[in-house]
Amino acid sequence: MAHPHVIYKLPAARRKYNTRELSTTSEEGTDTCLVCYRIYCEKDDPSDIHEIACVPLQLQPCKHVIGSECFAKMVQADMDACQVCRAKIELLSNPVPAWLETASSWSWYRLFADYTPGHALKEEKLNTFNSLSKRLFDRKLLPGETFRMWWFYMDSLSAWTRVVLIFALIIRVTFALSEWVVGTPYVELEMLRVLGVRLPESRYLALWIDFPVMAMLFSVTVRRNAGGDGTVGWEPFTMLFLMARMFTLLISIRGFALMLALNWFLYAVITGLLIWYGIEGNNGR
Repeated sequence: MAHPHVIYKLPAARRKYNTRELSTTSEEGTDTCLVCYRIYCEKDDPSDIHEIACVPLQLQPCKHVIGSECFAKMVQADMDACQVCRAKIELLSNPVPAWLETASSWSWYRLFADYTPGHALKEEKLNTFNSLSKRLFDRKLLPGETFRMWWFYMDSLSAWTRVVLIFALIIRVTFALSEWVVGTPYVELEMLRVLGVRLPESRYLALWIDFPVMAMLFSVTVRRNAGGDGTVGWEPFTMLFLMARMFTLLISIRGFALMLALNWFLYAVITGLLIWYGIEGNNGR
């Protein structure tokens, strides 16, 4: 489950929709929220200081009524349609540019962002990360704290990048040693030559050999997982090794490092802009 205040949810939280607060008795003749089924303006447990009562809100233009807390959760989940009639809720303002919303919705970006809370926990800084994230969403983050918020995300990506670089170097060294032993950078082709098959030196032929083997191992791994016995065989590790091998055949280690650097830069820019737009309206609200 994603963190409740992960950075890519900020654009949805900053949108302002056309709603109208009603009295306790809604115009539809019911005092109960249609989502959580709680009575409006009342807590299920009056002694619970963390529970917030739902205030009836009328959505425009469909005029259906929903509780304020449930509406806030709906917006945070990026749901912009009435849950009764599925009509779009009128949007009054959206301070985050559409292109930045699109960038933060990419699976690539969300994958790395979701890794951040786990990294903060590993570094024993999860409480600080949670506090800064909540304050950012609540428009209470101070300008002097923005770099610290940004660095939480960048530090987690940096840790991932270091691991990937080390793994790529291990793959590179492994096949460099194999080249020294067998006299060719393409061990796959040499294995076939031992069987008497004459093949030219070609990275594409090596890829042609690696890919079906990887597909076969993937099929075996899926069947093993479908058995539900919880065992982990050697197939997934071999498959990952072959995937890394195929990648190193397609691109040089220098090109791979450049791709990681561009990945880091793009992620840094998107995250920085999200935080900047997140605190931009702190005073005006």
